[in-house]
Amino acid sequence: MESGPWFLRLLWRMPQLPKKKVRYFMRLGDYYLEKENDAAARFCYRKAQELADRIGAVHYLKKTNDRLSNL
Repeated sequence: MESGPWFLRLLWRMPQLPKKKVRYFMRLGDYYLEKENDAAARFCYRKAQELADRIGAVHYLKKTNDRLSNL
């Protein structure tokens, strides 16, 4: 099983439109970054990046790559 808090893994499994899920996990990553929880932020950004890559959303891929490089 992947690392990350259990509730983030649960949120990941909930059905939602892919682009909305990417945006939601990006916002969660920003939230955890503000709270200085780098591990949870990295988990959220990587999940958003994985989904953006899967659906071919280049804009979100660039955003997640930028935020992951700043961690």
